[in-house]
Amino acid sequence: MLYAGLSVDSGVSLVGELRVPLQYNGTLPLRDIVNNPQALIRNPAAQRLARRLIGGLFGH
Repeated sequence: MLYAGLSVDSGVSLVGELRVPLQYNGTLPLRDIVNNPQALIRNPAAQRLARRLIGGLFGH
């Protein structure tokens, strides 16, 4: 289980930096990603992580 956070500058001075908490349980094929970054796009675990990240950024 991975517990982490992502800090993003919103670009709006009133809002400032946003921090999105992340929680992930799974495996990402890091060797494949390093050798072929497109493998990340096709990996179901990476796609789920991206959806959760994007949802967290927009409060979903």
